[in-house]
Amino acid sequence: MTKIRTIVSMIAALCMAAIVAGCGGVDIEQAKQLAAAGVASSTKLQAEAQTVAANAASWREGRVFYLTLVQGDSKVEMDTDGSDVARLAKLLKARANALAGLAATYKSFQELAVYDAEKNTETAAANFFAETNEFLKTAQGLDGAAGAAAKSIQPLDPQLTAGISVAFGIIAREAQRARLAKTSVVIRTGIEKLSEVLKAERAYAVAARIKIAKDRYALRRLARARGIGSYDQSAKTLLAQFDIDPVKDLDAAILRSPQATAAMTRVLGDRIDAEVETIGPTYDALLKLLDALVEQHRQLEAGRAVSLASIISLAEELRGYYQRVHGADSKPAGS
Repeated sequence: MTKIRTIVSMIAALCMAAIVAGCGGVDIEQAKQLAAAGVASSTKLQAEAQTVAANAASWREGRVFYLTLVQGDSKVEMDTDGSDVARLAKLLKARANALAGLAATYKSFQELAVYDAEKNTETAAANFFAETNEFLKTAQGLDGAAGAAAKSIQPLDPQLTAGISVAFGIIAREAQRARLAKTSVVIRTGIEKLSEVLKAERAYAVAARIKIAKDRYALRRLARARGIGSYDQSAKTLLAQFDIDPVKDLDAAILRSPQATAAMTRVLGDRIDAEVETIGPTYDALLKLLDALVEQHRQLEAGRAVSLASIISLAEELRGYYQRVHGADSKPAGS
């Protein structure tokens, strides 16, 4: 009898802990809908962030090439790890890793909603928290206002991700509902912290990315002027959009025609203008999308129906920004 009373007391304590923690359970079908939206949107965010990070990393060599062409000598030094370009590359890589962690956590959240696969979810959530904290640490190393703002942000507590795999009830479906509720709180908390860091480093990252975009365009023009660059591939891509077959030795033909040269310069200039104009709005749309995800997690945890309209709309807005820069036929993986 004593043993039975002990078991009953343990069950009661677990249930009470779940209630106090706000993990009494959520609607499984609503969780599935939110998980699917989270997977779709976070996968797009991850892909775009990885592309941006790769472009910034490659500019470390591009910058040296560009400045050497400008100065006409070999005295330009490679970026050190403390240079602005290197710092931006490190920051954007950390941002991409944090968003990759979010995407993986949403996939595990979806598996938890469909298959009750709690072990994978706890591991993914712990990794998401770790990558977000690393992103924060990187932002805190920035100079000026961005670094100061990041230093005021407290890191995520990794202990919050513990306990997702704990059985909160004696009925399997109720245990699943409780685990989903716990995971929703974890994801929401992680997204809120990620948004804090993004807001802190936004001004720095946007300004640095705009400068790199303009420098990359200047390099293309300078390489062409120095006789080591060609419009051939860009021109072929442009002509193909209008079903125009290019002539042989297309670059030479462009070089012989001042009008064709001016046209290609204009097209490439318009593309860089589009990229520059979308960097800030893309950041803002990202923040709005994360806010929308947070709000729907709150709805789920409160036992109310989730609404995915804002998430879908903002995801499409981000897709539009990407296509404006890269073209309708050039999409990141997962978009």
